[in-house]
Amino acid sequence: MKLRPVLLALLLCLLVAAPASASQTVHLPLVIGAPPADLPKPPVLLSPAQLAWLDTISPEFIISNWRLLQAAWAQLELFAAQPYAHLAQADPVAEFTWHPFYGLSTAVLLYNLEPDTTYYWHVRASYDGIAWGPWSSLAVFTTEGEGTLPATPALILPADGATGVSRRPPLSWSEVQGVTRYAVLLGPTGALQGFLADEPPFVPFEDLQAGTGYEWLVYARNGYGWGPYSETWTFQTE
Repeated sequence: MKLRPVLLALLLCLLVAAPASASQTVHLPLVIGAPPADLPKPPVLLSPAQLAWLDTISPEFIISNWRLLQAAWAQLELFAAQPYAHLAQADPVAEFTWHPFYGLSTAVLLYNLEPDTTYYWHVRASYDGIAWGPWSSLAVFTTEGEGTLPATPALILPADGATGVSRRPPLSWSEVQGVTRYAVLLGPTGALQGFLADEPPFVPFEDLQAGTGYEWLVYARNGYGWGPYSETWTFQTE
């Protein structure tokens, strides 16, 4: 089964099965009022830092837009290593758009980059999601060259092919040693969405559609990167 790479933003704990103290996003009080007429300055790139040599092949991208003094959209582009002169014509290997936030926010890759490879990334901001300010300067980082990925989780429940499943079913799988988090891909056939969980089970945040067929799978992450996908199982909601 071929899946598209996913880049996921963490907004407080709404998309993460973790306590509030583990939240990856800090939101500051919003300034109420009309947005400035000028285009926003780019967010500050915090991590990966400029010229960082990482110990992972699946970094998290942390940015801050505190200097805008209000909520704003943000957009990220990630490029494989190329000479600066050619980046304007390069196709990004990953793109992501944050919905409006204020403060710090983290985007999590749900797949691995190439090992021992240099990447460039930059971001820009928008007050309305239409008119965008300038791109930030490019930050450069290099991924780890060697490491061991985690083992594959084994799915447990709901059983493959189950019917009459509740609309908020606990999805459970076998735990993998040395794992820092899991990714759960869940959705109607052909429309999977990515979620993060610290441990099984994972319970959907909202009711699933009634009388609908769903697919799901799980894979694990350690300090080095994401391991292989589990089997893909299906179930039908009540």
